[in-house]
Amino acid sequence: MIDPDSVAVLLGYNASAHPNYCLNPNGAVGGVGWRTLIPGSRIQSVDASSEGAPEALAYVSSAAGAQVWQSVEFPVDGAAGHRPYAYFTAVFTSADLACTFTYTDAAGTWIGTSSTHVVPAGTTRTRFAILPAAPAPAGARTCVLSMSFTASGAGTSHVLTDFKLTSAATAPGDATVGSLTWNDISDWCEDITATLAGLSVGTLTVRAHDQWAVLAARPGHQIRVEVGGQRLWTGVVSRVVSESRKAKRAGVDLKPIVTITATDAVTQLAGTPAPRGVTSFVNLPASLDRGTTPWVVQGVSDSVAVAATLSTPGASALDQVIRTVTTATISRVRAWIDRFGVLQVYGTSGFDGIAATFTDSPALSTAARYVDVQRGFDSEDCINTVYVEVSNGAETVTNGPWVNFASVAAWGTRAATYKTYDANSPLSPTAGAGLASTVLDSNASPAMKVQSITTYNSTPTIRAAAIAAAPQRRVSVIHRDTTYSCRVLQVTHRITARAGDLRRPATWHTDFVLGSATAVPLPLN
Repeated sequence: MIDPDSVAVLLGYNASAHPNYCLNPNGAVGGVGWRTLIPGSRIQSVDASSEGAPEALAYVSSAAGAQVWQSVEFPVDGAAGHRPYAYFTAVFTSADLACTFTYTDAAGTWIGTSSTHVVPAGTTRTRFAILPAAPAPAGARTCVLSMSFTASGAGTSHVLTDFKLTSAATAPGDATVGSLTWNDISDWCEDITATLAGLSVGTLTVRAHDQWAVLAARPGHQIRVEVGGQRLWTGVVSRVVSESRKAKRAGVDLKPIVTITATDAVTQLAGTPAPRGVTSFVNLPASLDRGTTPWVVQGVSDSVAVAATLSTPGASALDQVIRTVTTATISRVRAWIDRFGVLQVYGTSGFDGIAATFTDSPALSTAARYVDVQRGFDSEDCINTVYVEVSNGAETVTNGPWVNFASVAAWGTRAATYKTYDANSPLSPTAGAGLASTVLDSNASPAMKVQSITTYNSTPTIRAAAIAAAPQRRVSVIHRDTTYSCRVLQVTHRITARAGDLRRPATWHTDFVLGSATAVPLPLN
């Protein structure tokens, strides 16, 4: 059982007249939600308590010369004559800081900039409002706040905090722009099912009584689930359904049940235009810099690589991530949406240690014990015929097939097509051979493996493992004295209230779908 007071289902809504679209207004989560186009320069959280701001964002330059600091995109309706607005406190500025808005159309193309507002060098503890002189262009759908300056050398910094970013037809007052208010509805919840699935859509289903706080949920509201202060899931409400219930005996009036469903940031990535492709995963920020989903690529959340890009009109941010990660399959690059709603992209050197160990033995106190296990193999895991669709932006070819004939004789033809990028022009007929070889070496023979486990999260050790074993992480599973090295493919947390009331002790189970730690994933695109 878990303490009901430790479970929180939080609905985020904006009670102010104008929403604050800034993801990270004061550096509470480091540089996530901000970016620089200058290699080596960083945006980070700092303690500014001596200046009256407990937390703030600091830009630290890597060298002398031009620098730029940008927010992530936020919506602006140019067709309706709206303008973007920004408010922030300059704790300290070391040089003149030129602030402008840069506009993007529905295809993800830059289409213009606003007038410039300059924050003078040497400013301390001053509140600023950035109010454009003219509306956004008619075709504008999103924009970014860009702040540029000339650094005198390495380590030149600006310290800013309490950002508010919004858009409207007329300038709102600073006080009318508000951040999200989070309302805990867990007291009325009957059960919670939260799934994380890497780059497949993660989902949340919450069943609750029809109290006013629950019925306030609307599609588009943010929602998150926490247990004991630890985040389990983050996403956006997609649907709210209220249904009547029949009583088991006459004269009993049961309140309707409300079902809230939500999806994680994979849906957001799929809906974000990203018309520029890259061939190296470390340069993915150059594809993602015009979206609203926060990302961390090889441990860096704020630097946008200056890289050669391929023209890929019509592609989404999710398309770019999948294709670029597939291009890097030989180096075992992994990507997933984490429990905070952040896109994580890593080469194996950065994250591929064992995240958790699970066991069926009560004697092994250092490992998390599971209560159910499924072991076997699946012929659908077999890939023995590989095609590779290769694109350089200007042309696309499909190379292959590359075939493991022994596997075909044993299992029949099991074909898969992987999509990659290649900067060469013209494209080689052998492009993709390395990827195909890696796939065939790892996937041509279905292996006996642990396919899934379930934990009952009744102790701190098991709970910590259930949170640490995220999609794409490696775990060890000990089953009948044999240790299996596995890759987590999907995680589903199930929290169920006793007697349908989370104000009473609840049970928390976690189901893990597992794959081989060395196999190449089946293609997602």
